[in-house]
Amino acid sequence: MYAGLGQEMIDLDELERSAKAVGGCAWTPTYATRTDLARVWLPDGDAVCGCYGNIGHLPEPIDADDVAEFIAASNPATILALITELRTLRAGAARYQWLKPRFRTFSLDMGGQHTYCATGEIGRIRGPNLDMAIDAAIAVRQKEGV
Repeated sequence: MYAGLGQEMIDLDELERSAKAVGGCAWTPTYATRTDLARVWLPDGDAVCGCYGNIGHLPEPIDADDVAEFIAASNPATILALITELRTLRAGAARYQWLKPRFRTFSLDMGGQHTYCATGEIGRIRGPNLDMAIDAAIAVRQKEGV
């Protein structure tokens, strides 16, 4: 669950599997004509789907060209890029959530700005970069069962 949102997290592994199963590539739309549907195409020229106009009212009718553009924009390559970005963001959020309760207010300057430092529990965080140092500190705590 997303913290505080009450929603289940997206199963990124399943979404990634699905995107790869349909080629993992970008798709392109073509627009409806008087005699043909709007379509979405693979790079090799095969059609992914045809799109109908006036398929619903939300509160306005949905245009077939808009459907084709949306499907093409939501292509497997885009989904795979979003998965990569979301995994990176989740890792950063996990680091922050782990680190946040381990900091305390160290001082308050005359301008009202707080200075924060790590509590004695983790002491100084050292490493080639902060993310790697936090990941190492998390791994130590997990091995200790904390």
